[in-house]
Amino acid sequence: MISRILIAVTLIAAALLAWHFGFLEYLTIGQLRLLNLRLGYWAPIAFIVAFVVGELLQVPSIFWILCAGLIWPWWIALPLSMFAALLAATVAFLVARHILGDRFHEKLPKGFDGLNKGLERSPLKAVLMIRLTTFLHPVVHWVLGASPIKLPVFLLGTAIGIFPGVLAIVLLGQSFVIWWEQYAYWIVGGGIAAVVGYVTFQRRKKRAVPL
Repeated sequence: MISRILIAVTLIAAALLAWHFGFLEYLTIGQLRLLNLRLGYWAPIAFIVAFVVGELLQVPSIFWILCAGLIWPWWIALPLSMFAALLAATVAFLVARHILGDRFHEKLPKGFDGLNKGLERSPLKAVLMIRLTTFLHPVVHWVLGASPIKLPVFLLGTAIGIFPGVLAIVLLGQSFVIWWEQYAYWIVGGGIAAVVGYVTFQRRKKRAVPL
């Protein structure tokens, strides 16, 4: 409970500081595109590197794909996001398989054996269904890396499974920036209110005594 309260207080303090120093004014499509122009040819490379590192740190992939949709036209953002997402997923897959090894396998839940059987029967279909339901959830990369599935099947199933989601998020980018520029303070305030509400709800839930 103390940790949740600290998180809520930290978020509120960060939002107040951002508002006080005018930081939100820099979170616009113009500033993102200006940064893109300054980086030049390095901008796509920086995006890919940030995507891969963020995936290993479990930063939601939607954030990076949305940024791509805000910065570049869809016909650039879509293939760039697909490539970065597949590369990030592959790196996590290989880390789980070859670096973490048995230590990671031992921490997997008991239901993992059932998943392995499904992957052995229809590997491509299983990966495709997993991606359609979980998209680019970081844990999925690790779990599939610990399974007996082959890398080419992992890549093909992932590419087909995430394509609809990546396309939708890229196309959402331009619409989102319009909302952000008009309602930035309301969006941030709503996010803070949601976090505080969640912390309060969890606190009351723990205090509740079952009948």
